[in-house]
Amino acid sequence: MPSRPFTPRAHCNACGSLDTTWNVSKGEGEVYTFSVIMQSRHPAFKDIGPYALAYVDLDEGFR
Repeated sequence: MPSRPFTPRAHCNACGSLDTTWNVSKGEGEVYTFSVIMQSRHPAFKDIGPYALAYVDLDEGFR
């Protein structure tokens, strides 16, 4: 299944247009890749961890 990157933004990553729509997902799909973060250098995350960061191919066709 071809996928499209999905990063919640108010503008198009390709052209900068503000004429965009939100994609709605039921939240189901297949994990494409993941990484377990053992340490964080950012103060906002200093008290949590380890945690997983994942890219998911959602059933609606975006990642």
